[in-house]
Amino acid sequence: MPRPAEPAQCGASAAAPEALVSARPGPRRAPPSRAEPSGAERSRAEPSGAGRSRARPGLCARGPVGRCRGGRADGGWGRLRRTGPSAMFGCLVAGRLVQTAAQQVAEDKFVFDLPDYESVNHVVVFMLGTVPFPEGMGGSVYFSYPDRSGTPVWQLLGFVTNAKPSAIFKISGLKSGEGGQHPFGTMTIARTPSVAQIGISVELLETLAQQTPVGNAAVSSVDSFTQFTQKMLDSFYNFATSFAVSPAQMTPSPSEVFIPANVVLKWYENFQRRLAQNPLFWKT
Repeated sequence: MPRPAEPAQCGASAAAPEALVSARPGPRRAPPSRAEPSGAERSRAEPSGAGRSRARPGLCARGPVGRCRGGRADGGWGRLRRTGPSAMFGCLVAGRLVQTAAQQVAEDKFVFDLPDYESVNHVVVFMLGTVPFPEGMGGSVYFSYPDRSGTPVWQLLGFVTNAKPSAIFKISGLKSGEGGQHPFGTMTIARTPSVAQIGISVELLETLAQQTPVGNAAVSSVDSFTQFTQKMLDSFYNFATSFAVSPAQMTPSPSEVFIPANVVLKWYENFQRRLAQNPLFWKT
């Protein structure tokens, strides 16, 4: 007799063999690719340009530092980066390394330290050329040294602008002078008795034009020296030729020596030519 079929166990299925076969490992399939978001979805996901500017403190109201179109109504020049603007300026003292890492003590104010300032006679302040001033702005340059009580004395040296990116200042005669008005009064600047500071304040060009530097801080430039030399040449030539006389007017005198006027004229023209080629030729 045929054996009666056994009842199915709880949880078993007639398709168990097929299930076992399908459970065997086979070739892996690549996961389904995610759908790329549409342009509208990307626009909603990404912050707007204004949002990005607010999230990044390194941008000013109209773009990165150096691209601002002008100053604010209150005299500032937009929000400045704490790393970028300090690399705008350089400071040089003869016989020392160039300083390019200014301390930014305010949004638009920078300071260089001058150790052993008593031995410094001249200082050069210049722009590095990496970041220009915003349109309509420039920098006033100040010198600060501690007086006997340790109080900083600030004196205005001059200015640097995009049109005049460097300047030489004489500070040897300023170390006993009186201070004047300055924009660094509320700044917190670390000081030591033997260290002075060179401060740069970014201001409107109209404001700079109304300020008067200390009189003995300016250093004579090559142009002013050339003008002085030319005036001296003219004065000597006019003085010498005013005594010119003709041979008939000459009175023989054994104690006097006469120089032909054309010799003086030749010297005058030769000196003028060399001065035009190199105003400092007399140093060689």
